[in-house]
Amino acid sequence: MLSEQQIPMFQESVPDIEDKTHPIPFGYDSMLMELQNRSMKAADAMMFIAVNYTSNWKSGQSKYLSIKNLSEMMGISFSYVSKIVKRISRFLKKVKSNRKGTIFNVIHHDFTEALTEEEKKEFARTFAVPYGLGSPIEAMFRGKISWKACLVWIMLKRYSDWTTGLTDPTTMLEIAKRCGLGAQTVCACIRELTEAGFLVRTTPMNEEAVYQLLPKPKASKGKSKKKGYTPKYQGQFDQTRDHIYSFNWQWRIHKVNGNIERRRGYKEWSLATDKEINFEHPYIRNDLQDALWHYNNAQRLRERLRQA
Repeated sequence: MLSEQQIPMFQESVPDIEDKTHPIPFGYDSMLMELQNRSMKAADAMMFIAVNYTSNWKSGQSKYLSIKNLSEMMGISFSYVSKIVKRISRFLKKVKSNRKGTIFNVIHHDFTEALTEEEKKEFARTFAVPYGLGSPIEAMFRGKISWKACLVWIMLKRYSDWTTGLTDPTTMLEIAKRCGLGAQTVCACIRELTEAGFLVRTTPMNEEAVYQLLPKPKASKGKSKKKGYTPKYQGQFDQTRDHIYSFNWQWRIHKVNGNIERRRGYKEWSLATDKEINFEHPYIRNDLQDALWHYNNAQRLRERLRQA
């Protein structure tokens, strides 16, 4: 897939509509959550995405990939590739190595807490990115765009309408925070993606940016889903035995005592301060309390049905 013998030359035009797609994991204990929690570097996340792109989704196994292959895929040095592979061994596990390279087992979600199989299935979320010629990842492989620009496009895709390809309103600082990059770097990446034909800004410069991502998603039946944090209860909050979590897994409320906690780092939680929940993020407090109310109502209903 990566050699010139296996791949035809890149077609300069970006298709209007995507043809094939490939899943990228997100949500709880995923690579993207680690990136947004700053537990993973931007280059590490892009390396995972690149290897995942070459893998069989069902088996999780990649093709044979050498250090040279990985270096060419992202346009980085051999030594940097080696460092990244060591750093993300939690998500890329070596299965077999020989002169051809290494086969990796791609861990889509590394569930570290004691979750039931049903909970794992519920939390194992994915979103689709274009696959094949004309896609941003293939453009990165061929050096048409940088790995940083490719990562920016993917994170914009994560926070977009998956039926239209229109991103949520955002700022350069917000994109930079999500990608683990500097704001100036993100500005350069946006210009790079615009010149390459992978996005078009649809809002004036004095307003929050909304981009049309290209290629656009295929037309599909049904309503589009909201992928980011949803500022009102719609019944889709995740939960474990003890807690109900906000959609972005940065906040949670205890099912028994109603305490609201905020994520401070990888697997680190502490009580949210009065300032955080009453002044800075009151909508999150309201959403979680509303979710807890719905949960308790459902529990009472189940109990009455058992007794009936």
